[in-house]
Amino acid sequence: MPSLTAPGALNPELSVPAGTFEYMLSWHELPRASFDLETTGRDPQEARIVTASIILVDASGGILKHHEWLIDPGVDIPEEAAAIHGISTERARADGIPARLGVAEIIQVLQDTFAAGVPVLAFNAAYDFTVLAREAERCGLSAPVPFPVIDPFIMDKQADRYRRGKRTLTAMAEHYGVAFENAHTSAADVMATLAVGAAMAGAFPLLAQDAASLHQLQTGWAAEQAASFQSYLRRRDPEAVIDGTWPVKAAPTSTSAPTPIPTPAPALAPELAPGGSAPVLAAPSPAPPVPDPAPAPATPAAASTPAAAFTEPALFSLPAENTQVPAGVRLAEEPDGQLALDLSEDTLAPA
Repeated sequence: MPSLTAPGALNPELSVPAGTFEYMLSWHELPRASFDLETTGRDPQEARIVTASIILVDASGGILKHHEWLIDPGVDIPEEAAAIHGISTERARADGIPARLGVAEIIQVLQDTFAAGVPVLAFNAAYDFTVLAREAERCGLSAPVPFPVIDPFIMDKQADRYRRGKRTLTAMAEHYGVAFENAHTSAADVMATLAVGAAMAGAFPLLAQDAASLHQLQTGWAAEQAASFQSYLRRRDPEAVIDGTWPVKAAPTSTSAPTPIPTPAPALAPELAPGGSAPVLAAPSPAPPVPDPAPAPATPAAASTPAAAFTEPALFSLPAENTQVPAGVRLAEEPDGQLALDLSEDTLAPA
């Protein structure tokens, strides 16, 4: 973890002046970014980007940079998707930039952000980063290695796993006290994700740590959560498969069957960071190459992400004949493909 000396306080464990101990900075006490896409559909392997937003904020939540794209996806935008994000096929063709140009610019901003050691928040990150990866492949480009990523959706299911109700961004914003109005653009979702993420880190000490370690923990959490949900679905459908890969899923192959749920990542053992400073969590082996996090700033900054104001987005309802939905369980889906398991009925147990 990044650390610094905290003067003028007392270390209660050592009973010595605080100048002799290290103050650990959590990701939400440092600059951070957020990333969101609005697309043509629910399937991240096939969806095309229509709008994108990347916003960089400082330690206190003040906006440093705001990137926004309107893209012509090169295909028709379904009416149900346009009804959510407000971008019709006609508008995208008239005002949007070409898909390859837009995808290249998004990739460059994300690469620069990750290279600087700045974490990127994305709600249901496996959707957005998978969409971007597939778009990059279509355009003959290389998608960025997403690290470190912070996903409030995965974190919420881990830190508050027995809470009933939906876990859409809208529902979570309400639960964590973030006003959420006019959520019809990727920029609105980005601001809400930043506010929800900061609120969660303040509420759960488990989530208040350095971004690199938290990224590795989420990889294991996502696999475990998917395995649990898959087991639940298989009570009705023995063939149900839930892919727990995070934060980006591999492209499907036409000749192979769906990939079974991976075994959850093993517990991460602490080890010393280079130089013998604060302990960090070792990544499971093998792990993809990732850039080294940037050094921590010299002094801590107050973390007080302001709540943004947004409104309830419409939800897609999945067809009742969907055989993978257990009896009595209602699923709703936002246009980014996020499934929201509604466990509000008293007769149901959390998955």
